[in-house]
Amino acid sequence: MTDTRKKLFNTLRNEGGAVIILVAVSLVMLAGMTALAVDLSYRHVVRNELQNIADAAALAGARQLGVLYPDSYQDQQNYDVVATGGRDQIVGVIQQTADKNQAGAKLGISIPSGDIHIGLWDFSTRTFTEASLQPDAVKVIARRDDTANSPIGTFFASVFGIDSMSIVAEATAALSGQSTAEPGELELPIGISKSWFDEHAGDGDDYCGKTIKFSPSTDPDACAGWNTFDDDPANDNKVRDILDGIITNNETTADSIFEYINGDLSANTFEALMTAFQVKGHDVTFQYDPNNPQAIPQPVAAGEHGEPLYDTDGTTQLQYPPCQGGSGCTGELRYSHEWPTTVTVYDSDDCTPNGSIRVAGFAQVVVYDVGAPSNKTVAARIECDYVDSEPTRGGGGNYGKKGSIPGLVD
Repeated sequence: MTDTRKKLFNTLRNEGGAVIILVAVSLVMLAGMTALAVDLSYRHVVRNELQNIADAAALAGARQLGVLYPDSYQDQQNYDVVATGGRDQIVGVIQQTADKNQAGAKLGISIPSGDIHIGLWDFSTRTFTEASLQPDAVKVIARRDDTANSPIGTFFASVFGIDSMSIVAEATAALSGQSTAEPGELELPIGISKSWFDEHAGDGDDYCGKTIKFSPSTDPDACAGWNTFDDDPANDNKVRDILDGIITNNETTADSIFEYINGDLSANTFEALMTAFQVKGHDVTFQYDPNNPQAIPQPVAAGEHGEPLYDTDGTTQLQYPPCQGGSGCTGELRYSHEWPTTVTVYDSDDCTPNGSIRVAGFAQVVVYDVGAPSNKTVAARIECDYVDSEPTRGGGGNYGKKGSIPGLVD
């Protein structure tokens, strides 16, 4: 063999050896990466399972919060979830929910009390703040780490010195604006303009407790209209049938289309409104004064009456049905009276709506003044931070009334 051929053979032999070493190293690295990919995929699966547990637990806890809220609006304004023992009940529901599920082949996930937070959810900034007074949200942290449930073991990553991996999942569920009205819930066939809420949202105290006029429609404080639910065309007779209970609403959701009629009611329909006001409302300790919104009248005891209501002369007590007194007057005496009820919020800036308009959401109002058919005055105040005692879904616009069935927000 010549020297040239020897050199070529040695070169090829050396390069072949280098290739073998390179292939061997590559195979080790490829096997390691494949092993690591298997463990990372498993981690992803377990994290999804933990996230599902956190979601379910947060929803269960927030639903329990909605159930625990007092029925009375006044009691709700001072509701403290810790002082009343509600937090312990919510923690119990969350832990029971998590214990029925598994993550990474571990059946029964434990959620420590310290990983359960109750507070307030800000929909505009999408932030959670822990609080015990009037809470509307529950945040849950589900773990598989050294704190709870132990980290998950690895299959092949131990080759790289990774024997276990920690996983944490978080979820927040909150009570939000009512999005569904049950059949028959809308006893007062009226809607408030969404723009009225937008206009007052910039005030220091928002729109809570503010007075809105439903009638007369020309009043500067009026920005609402009568509706006949989805019955087209809207007219005064249909409004009267609703007030008389002849027509009731079907299940109504935000995005439903309602038919509106502007202007004031006829005398006969206004009389039906007075009947509904007297029958469906209740007497209170004194008449609400919009100039003193902090003073909220309270319902009187059964069989008792609050402050008598007098005619403009200040001496003749008003009666119902309205009459002028004397031998022809057979009505009942009137006293300070209120009617809490749900109304729609319509998606329009028009304060004298007419025709077909989308339902944007729902609001809780307290009608406190219904005058005689001669003046057709109807006034109400808006209630805020009110959680419906009935199982009502959230997810609607923020107009003061919240559904007791929560949704995930984070």
